[in-house]
Amino acid sequence: MNQAKFSVRLLIAVIVLAALPAFAAVKLSGMVDYRLILLYLVFVNLLAYLACTSDKKRALKQERRIPEASLHLLELIGGWLGSFIAQRRVRHKVLKLRYQVVFWMIVIGHQLVYLEYLNDWKLACTAFSQVVQR
Repeated sequence: MNQAKFSVRLLIAVIVLAALPAFAAVKLSGMVDYRLILLYLVFVNLLAYLACTSDKKRALKQERRIPEASLHLLELIGGWLGSFIAQRRVRHKVLKLRYQVVFWMIVIGHQLVYLEYLNDWKLACTAFSQVVQR
């Protein structure tokens, strides 16, 4: 019963976190073939998921670990959702505060970029014009 609740919460979190990227991907598909976008997102998120689950297995076996910088790089290039799912599914690095701070900074950064893209870069253009005028 507890596992079912956890799965429902995970599903809701994934839907909420994936909303802006999904809308941005739809908008971007007007310029780039949607199949390329989908292929990239599936690939990078699957890679991030597998890296996190592999690192968890290595930790349990006390084997050589995947560097955190490598995990964060995968998140930074778009695999943050796969990493999020892996973290919740196998309970990997969820209690490590330093890792979670960097992870959530990456997620928030992505969300802000998606939001700004959907808003036609208005805030970025305004900020840029203010800097140039000085």
